[in-house]
Amino acid sequence: MKKRKNDINTKLDDYISTANIEENWGLKVKKAKQVRSIAKIETNKGTFALKKVDYQPQNLHFIYEAQEHLWKNGFQYQPRWLVTNSGLPFVQSPDENFYFLNTWINGKESDVKNYKQLKEIMRLQANLHQYSQGFTPSHNAMIKTKWDQWDMKYESYVRKFKNQFNEVKLQPESPLGSVFLETAEGFIEMAEEGKELFHTSTYPEVLNQAIAQKGFVHGDIAYHNLICSKDRKINVIDFDYCSQNLRIHDLARFLQNVMRRSDWDSVLNLSLLRAYHEVNPLSEAELKILKAVMHQSKRYLRTFKRGYITKRYTSEKAIDFMVEEAKALDKRKKYLESFPTKL
Repeated sequence: MKKRKNDINTKLDDYISTANIEENWGLKVKKAKQVRSIAKIETNKGTFALKKVDYQPQNLHFIYEAQEHLWKNGFQYQPRWLVTNSGLPFVQSPDENFYFLNTWINGKESDVKNYKQLKEIMRLQANLHQYSQGFTPSHNAMIKTKWDQWDMKYESYVRKFKNQFNEVKLQPESPLGSVFLETAEGFIEMAEEGKELFHTSTYPEVLNQAIAQKGFVHGDIAYHNLICSKDRKINVIDFDYCSQNLRIHDLARFLQNVMRRSDWDSVLNLSLLRAYHEVNPLSEAELKILKAVMHQSKRYLRTFKRGYITKRYTSEKAIDFMVEEAKALDKRKKYLESFPTKL
């Protein structure tokens, strides 16, 4: 799947008319506005989100079928796709992109500082992962599997981190490079510890069990994809990055973001993991793998590269983030030391 770009790059009226909503879905548009990279469409039959993507149709079929699988299994805290008059989940536009519609969820983005919401999000993930099991995509869908090679990917991550450090040492001195050299060694050491922990885990057994269960993950569990509706229920949106993968992927991504904002609070971490575990139990083997993955600092390394290599960030922005990450390193290590081995 291609990386997402700004989907609404024309005038909103043109964006909507190209989708030909009345002909394809039988809806009459009353009102529309842009919300981030989608169009919120108010019609004679309700409110929907209209999205344009440049994915392959096999990818879109996978996403649609995965969400329908959840819906039919009872997981309905999500938007549902609206099929076209011809029975398809999407339409192709003249510019060879694709449009699809799903129901609009009224609410606001989740609050990662709200303890009750955090626990509900963990239970939501637990249900999503549980209800995802037994999913077999049709022949129309590309099976997006990312099950294996976590061990090789961990090796690659550590190697690239160390290579980057050695390369910067050979470059002319710069403010950003100097901060990287001053702060990176602690993160590299932590990554090495995580790699060793991963290699002592029973990853192959965990992998084989997950493959047998045929589940999938959301792929982008983040506050902006978690909507608190008016009835105070958390809904998950934007399944664009869902794939068949270990559920640890979703947990690690979410917990790293939450822990960073909560100053690596071990008590909070334990409470959130227990909230998940009460719904969908985590084995000791999975907890060990999760702990190993939590040793990674991909965001730190990515921020440096965006400031130093691609120039997507200013040096000042990259430096500020890296310095903040370095200040919290000791607390993060204590958090990892107290990470639960069982629940």
